[in-house]
Amino acid sequence: MKIGIITFHFAENYGAVLQCYALQEYLKSRGNEVVIINYRPKYHTIRYQLIPSPVKVIKSVEVKASGTKGRILKTAKEILLYFRDIVYIKQRYKKKMAFQNFERSYLNQTRRYSSLEELRKRVPICDIYISGSDQLWNPMLTEGKLDPAYFLDFGMDNSIRVTYAVSACQLDEEKHADSLRKLLKRLDFISLREYEKAEKIQALSNKPVILNVDPTLLHNACQYNLIRSQSEIKTPYILLMLFSKNSQKTVNEVLAEVKEEKKAEPLIFHPTVSNMKWNVPTIRPVGVGPGGYLDYIANAEFIITDSFHCTAFSIIYKKNFVTLSIEGKSSRMEELLMKLNLEERLVKTGEEVLRALRTGIQYDRPQQYLYHLRNMTDVYFNQIENLSKEKQQESNQVL
Repeated sequence: MKIGIITFHFAENYGAVLQCYALQEYLKSRGNEVVIINYRPKYHTIRYQLIPSPVKVIKSVEVKASGTKGRILKTAKEILLYFRDIVYIKQRYKKKMAFQNFERSYLNQTRRYSSLEELRKRVPICDIYISGSDQLWNPMLTEGKLDPAYFLDFGMDNSIRVTYAVSACQLDEEKHADSLRKLLKRLDFISLREYEKAEKIQALSNKPVILNVDPTLLHNACQYNLIRSQSEIKTPYILLMLFSKNSQKTVNEVLAEVKEEKKAEPLIFHPTVSNMKWNVPTIRPVGVGPGGYLDYIANAEFIITDSFHCTAFSIIYKKNFVTLSIEGKSSRMEELLMKLNLEERLVKTGEEVLRALRTGIQYDRPQQYLYHLRNMTDVYFNQIENLSKEKQQESNQVL
């Protein structure tokens, strides 16, 4: 069967690109021909321009802020980020090239589509279309509204349309209820990543909603070792991938102690995220692509993160790690760690970081739970492929 995946495969984000690669490879392993529908809407690609656009600032404020005070604060923040992007242009260029090289090497992309209209006119013919994974139903990432492309509102009527582990975080179901009812109609199967939205999506669609694991967790480390690229760092290191300033402050309080216990250097993976003044010297690699990202995780002595996909790959590589809880933003990490019996790795304080550092992780039972989650995905795609075969048989009988 030919399957087309639509997702945020073009984002300069490690999780976005690697989840796309993971789903592609999983479906190929089932004997399918797989293409990535190269849909790159202009409203989204503007985020990744090398020379920042003032339009990006305006659009971000329009979508993400409300009220006069909120707009003023958001405008000030976006202006600071605008100048930050200019200051770090050399580092961003190296990273952009690394991502583009990965896409060309490992993602089987169709021709490029810059708009929904263009996609509908020259849509790739597939037996099955899949929307997922990633935050495709998060209006904050799709210009404040729902993009019909990520609900598979294109293509032949007799094709199967399904989602896989789509995230609908920050989706206001009541606000978008009318659009959702219309857009969900064409979907044959609905799979979400988080439990919190399942009940409301099920009510709006009148269809069962399945919960599935993120595509990155469908593979063992051996699959990712095929695309790892060797890092330049030879000294032992502690990997810090922290986006929240609160997380950074929490870790900074105990970082000297962590460094001393592990006899390893702190490595800050995202040097452009903030201007945190760390209490100890740090290593800051730049221009790292998805393959390098995997290598830094695989070789770390200890990992401290507040990122979902860094958490996922820490589990895949069976690393000793902790995940910092971010108020109001940690639900998907909490769900994953609870499903795998690893909830004690979700921490809030520096003392809990140190305790986790000293205890380590036994991965036998989490691997059993992960095996079960993978089986659920197998069952889901068995149903989808069987329905597609039935439709093909019906079409052949008509002919």
